[in-house]
Amino acid sequence: MDECKLVNTVGYLIGEPAVLEMVAEECSELAHPCLKLARILRKENPTNASKIVCRDEIVEEAADMFICMEFLASLSWWDEECTKKMERIIREKLRRMRDRVIVDGMTKEASAWLKF
Repeated sequence: MDECKLVNTVGYLIGEPAVLEMVAEECSELAHPCLKLARILRKENPTNASKIVCRDEIVEEAADMFICMEFLASLSWWDEECTKKMERIIREKLRRMRDRVIVDGMTKEASAWLKF
């Protein structure tokens, strides 16, 4: 069974409420190793976890999130309009993020690569 069929089949079998709960749970699970690694990098509020362990946990939870995005896209109400809207929102959010971090007075040449 190919991945797309598997996602659609599992989503159908467990139902949309369970898919939404799974997405919420996986989002929460990704937050934990990210926050631990941030503490390690800042050397604040020490944790017993190592950078390598946190990295591996982030990779695993990020994989779960990518799977969850596939499940979201398979829901009955998710259509092309949702995908286009999400893509537009991503572009807008990235532009705002870029505008917040660009230093005033950055030369045109230096900031050109940040345009998209």
